[in-house]
Amino acid sequence: MQSLTHTCRYRDHEISIVGFEMLDGWHLAVQIKPLWKPAWPAWRDKQGRYEDFAELQAAGLAWARKTVDAYLPALQA
Repeated sequence: MQSLTHTCRYRDHEISIVGFEMLDGWHLAVQIKPLWKPAWPAWRDKQGRYEDFAELQAAGLAWARKTVDAYLPALQA
């Protein structure tokens, strides 16, 4: 078993995508931290199982962007 992390920025938020490889596939956790505030509570996808880290990373980024956009709707282009 292993874990991998991908970190990036989106709209002044640091996003950490963490994948945990288990026997039944990859499990996802996402941490969002606004640059000006403490980090939000980590979110874990308790339902999803992913085939590989690339699939997990895409799902995590999509969830994080959707969440940040919902939190900051006035800034959407």
